[in-house]
Amino acid sequence: MGGTKIMVFHLREIIRTLLFAIAGIAIIIALVYLFIPKDKSEGEESAAAYIPGTYISQITLSDQPVNIEVTVDKNSILSVELKNMAEVQEVFYPLVKPAIERIAAEIVQTQSLDVHISAEDSVTSGVLLSAIEEALTKARVTED
Repeated sequence: MGGTKIMVFHLREIIRTLLFAIAGIAIIIALVYLFIPKDKSEGEESAAAYIPGTYISQITLSDQPVNIEVTVDKNSILSVELKNMAEVQEVFYPLVKPAIERIAAEIVQTQSLDVHISAEDSVTSGVLLSAIEEALTKARVTED
């Protein structure tokens, strides 16, 4: 005769085996969660892009310096402003103020220096963007 076998399982051994299996699965899930890169859109804080503060670069109009102030926080550009522009400079360079206002609004909105430059003030906008880029270079976090 011989085909019948009787196996005896102790309930304590079954429970212990199930607990070890569940603990192993939980550890594997935790490791996968920790080591998979997170998408920035999920609200994860990314590394700081800027050192918070106000950074200044200068342009020269009519042999007098004009300051471009760029204010940043840890991850964004808060404002771009033109400072110390004399009335004489405003008269001789009438496109500077409207150009900086338009560029500043677009930079703050898009958080990028990739702004639309119109043909009528391309030289003025180019000079202003260079000064803004210089100020943002000072503000960027370096990997030292």
